[in-house]
Amino acid sequence: VEEESRFFLGKLRSLDGSPDLGTSKQFHSYFSAFLASARSVLQILCPTRRDWGWVDAWMATRPPRDKEIYNVFRDLRDAAVHVEQRGPDTNVELVPESELSHRGRSQTSGSVYLPRFSAKESPRVGVTTYSVRLSGSKESAVGCCEEYLGLLTHLVSHREKMPQW
Repeated sequence: VEEESRFFLGKLRSLDGSPDLGTSKQFHSYFSAFLASARSVLQILCPTRRDWGWVDAWMATRPPRDKEIYNVFRDLRDAAVHVEQRGPDTNVELVPESELSHRGRSQTSGSVYLPRFSAKESPRVGVTTYSVRLSGSKESAVGCCEEYLGLLTHLVSHREKMPQW
């Protein structure tokens, strides 16, 4: 399951910050798949409702940031699966052309360029980024996915060390 989650995380990384402004649907699809695959590891370890006690006990010992990441991503996954497709916010940022990372695409594919007004100004390009809300502020969706997967990996490791496991 972790391998599958890492696959989807890699897809998310490749689309975040892309100058191709038409990637939002792809990103949201990969985000939903990431949420489902990451959460499934706990569902395998906790096949019934009463099996979740150890997760709650372990999460109670974690710092506030871990608790928030866990709760936000659990709720996003539950909403995506049971209610409606919810995901990160889509943002378009203008960055200097020189700051674009090269991802194997044409820099002009789907991009928005602003005209150059002086020889000192670098052309700016619209790139798509994605964010989730934590503690009332927007944070990188990909960065939060990385934190969430790290937290789940740590949680599974904790479970494997438990005597009754």
